[in-house]
Amino acid sequence: MKRIPKVLLSPYSIALIIAVAIILLLPPIFNKYKVSLIKSETFDYPDGFVQYVDLNNDGYSEKIISYYAESTNHPAIQIFMHDGGLYDQWNLQGKYVPGWDERIMYGDCNNDSIKELYIFTQTKDSILLHCISEFDGTFNFRNKYITSISLEYSDKIDYSIHPENVIDLNTDNYPDLLFSVQAGFSLQPKILFIYDVHNDSLIQSVSFGNLISNISCIDLDGDGKPEIIGDCFAAGNVTKGQGIYLHDYSAWLMVFNNKLELLFEPIEFPGFKTELYVRPIKIGDKNFIAAYKHHLGSEDNDPVLFYFDKDGNIVKEKKIPRSPKTITDLFIPDRKVNINSSFYLIKETGEIIEYGADMGQIKTYWPVNEIIHPRPGIFDFNQDNKPEYVFPNRASSSYYITTENFSHVCKINILQIGGTHISLKLNGKKAAELVTQMGNHIEFYTYNKNTLYYIRFLIYFGIYLGLLSFITLIRKLQQIQMREKFELRNEISQLQLQTIRNQMDPHFTFNVFSSIASMIKKEKKDVAYDSFLKFSNMVRSTLEASDKITRTIEEEMIFVESYLDLEKLRYKDKFIFEIVIDNDVDMKWRIPKMVLQTYVENAIKHGLRHKEEKGLLTIHIKKDNKNLVIKIEDNGIGRKKAAEVSSDSTGKGLSIMEHYFTLFNQYNDTKIGHEIIDLTDAGVAIGTRIVVTIPRGFRYKLGVGGSQLAVSS
Repeated sequence: MKRIPKVLLSPYSIALIIAVAIILLLPPIFNKYKVSLIKSETFDYPDGFVQYVDLNNDGYSEKIISYYAESTNHPAIQIFMHDGGLYDQWNLQGKYVPGWDERIMYGDCNNDSIKELYIFTQTKDSILLHCISEFDGTFNFRNKYITSISLEYSDKIDYSIHPENVIDLNTDNYPDLLFSVQAGFSLQPKILFIYDVHNDSLIQSVSFGNLISNISCIDLDGDGKPEIIGDCFAAGNVTKGQGIYLHDYSAWLMVFNNKLELLFEPIEFPGFKTELYVRPIKIGDKNFIAAYKHHLGSEDNDPVLFYFDKDGNIVKEKKIPRSPKTITDLFIPDRKVNINSSFYLIKETGEIIEYGADMGQIKTYWPVNEIIHPRPGIFDFNQDNKPEYVFPNRASSSYYITTENFSHVCKINILQIGGTHISLKLNGKKAAELVTQMGNHIEFYTYNKNTLYYIRFLIYFGIYLGLLSFITLIRKLQQIQMREKFELRNEISQLQLQTIRNQMDPHFTFNVFSSIASMIKKEKKDVAYDSFLKFSNMVRSTLEASDKITRTIEEEMIFVESYLDLEKLRYKDKFIFEIVIDNDVDMKWRIPKMVLQTYVENAIKHGLRHKEEKGLLTIHIKKDNKNLVIKIEDNGIGRKKAAEVSSDSTGKGLSIMEHYFTLFNQYNDTKIGHEIIDLTDAGVAIGTRIVVTIPRGFRYKLGVGGSQLAVSS
């Protein structure tokens, strides 16, 4: 266990932790796939709509433009070859239906390997269908009447076409068109249609007040013919009292056979704003209907998952934990319909919850943590027979592309503003292009594997090596600094030992004891006792401060006064001393430990003791411009004369102080200043003055190996 902190604090571990953090914060430049803008263009057709569809199955998409011809203001169609050449142009009657996606269906209904165009238009209140099958300017048929929009409930024609599927519904080996007409505020009709192109027959359901959309087909009863199911939403336009079959203040589970007859009586899910998402699912060897009921209105009820059989009986149901009333879609990928599979609830919040066929929750994904459209578009951008999902961002003009397992998210920031339409342009063996259109602005993007994805580990390793080198260098510099500080600390320790030796000079100690013994002999017991106390206080102060570099002015003055009193006793009152401390001086101000005693000792030993008459020693402490100024002045014989007469002068005290100040100032911006001034009168030495200046903000800090010496004034 003791090795764990050492391992974690090693340069290798620290570099790894920082590298992981940096890698996690990197922008998504290492995604497995990337989307790149290739080009953008505009066209001048009003209300024009561009689609790319591979009509002749040659691996190249043709460009189909549906627009209004300026000369006649009638609907028109143009088809361009993949190299840009124009096949032809077709003019139609009436006007296009309201939306872009509702204009045209594509399908090879005559099995000639070429997709036909089935175009919806409106003339007055009638909806017409036209077919272009040969790209030579002719129609296979035109102006086929589908139905009329009712004017009974509104004087404004309001409806939409929902092209649902091109699939063989009557099992004659020819695909049929499956679509619906759904009135809005016009209320009627709401009808499902099957157009058998091969036999030129149109089948329709009865008209409802509510109708399914987003249709799927599945053989529920095992007769080889598909049944038709789809979503339903209670929009609240058709009330119960209007006499229209299946009002839309409820959602309805409706299942149709291939003749658009109801397989069983519709099952009601009451409540305004109730959503019912319906998908086919296979469990074992049987097909069932999976339905998700979700309420967005004011009623407080739980979402529920259902499995229904071919007769509308509930096989299994499960309540889903209640969540905020956000739009949610039931999603079962088409490729998984025919296998035992999982399905997904996709919420507009970006949360995707996976459920197994037993309705047990498997996993939760958050590929896109933004507000999205919960029904993704399905494309195969890289032509690998695996779908990619495209989620529009509801809050901005952007899209998110994920792989089939909702991973490797790429974001497309569309340069245009507003709603867009997406299609896929095939380019043969070259990369397909994602085409977006908003208004008359078109952009082309490629979706490819990102080469950086495959070398990302080399880049990650490079980041780790760079950090490891940097940390190792920093540690080396720290070791050098620590070694220097350690050496400095040792040097200071040696100075402290010298300080103790100086303060407890054997000659001084011997003379003090001799003086005390002499006073005891002369029966001056009080003076001897007082002197002994002062000496013992000095010894105690010296020992207590032996591991310190500084002490307060108050502590220094107590020590110095005791020293001076003992020196007076030693030198038989050969000098007197005065101490002046200004009132504005803080006695707790910390100063270097030897700054007074060393200079005072020097003044007595070399200046005053050789003076014939009585000497004077003055100590003055004051503040000057927020600095502390200490003056030690004597009227002794001066330094020059003292050097001549003092045989025991080594200059060690002043040398120690010089070195001491150098060490103090080595790691500080604010420096201690000191100056020695020889006092003269007419060229004759009359004493010496020492001036020491200590800055108010002076701070000394030396840390080595976790220990430190700190001084702050």
